[in-house]
Amino acid sequence: MNKNLIDIIKEEKIFPILRCNDCQVAIDTAKALIDGGVKVL
Repeated sequence: MNKNLIDIIKEEKIFPILRCNDCQVAIDTAKALIDGGVKVL
């Protein structure tokens, strides 16, 4: 069963917002968050 974005947002407890001047740092941080189980960035 596919969940829509609204359902995923309702279930998540964390909503990280990435702000960075260096794109590679943002990419590495996003990958680490995803590996840690974060589903919404």
